[in-house]
Amino acid sequence: MKVYKLHSDDGHFQAFEIDNAYIRPKSIRKLLSNLKEVVEISLQSEHRASIDIKLSFKYCGIKYIVWEPYGDNSRYWIGPESEGEYPDLDLQPLANVFLKYRPFFLAKIFGDILTLNFKSIFK
Repeated sequence: MKVYKLHSDDGHFQAFEIDNAYIRPKSIRKLLSNLKEVVEISLQSEHRASIDIKLSFKYCGIKYIVWEPYGDNSRYWIGPESEGEYPDLDLQPLANVFLKYRPFFLAKIFGDILTLNFKSIFK
């Protein structure tokens, strides 16, 4: 899966985005549960904080969210819940979970069509 890194003005890797056509929040929850640094994972339906927030969790003691801006974006934004809270934390292990993720065959085909990634389909 492709990860789109987002950096602060000073170049710090602060958050990232992933295409939501390839993965659902329950699958994200399952992936995150494999990281020892991730605790207190909660699906949006369990806390109803915002309809756009699909998941929340703590990574190295900091609260993070999986957010779908406007509820109809093509990507999930994954980063700190509090705006401006970008500690000097290594997000690469978190991003690596998604970089290594391979969707099921039908999800991959469906995602490639939705994202117009035809090059990937014919690989």
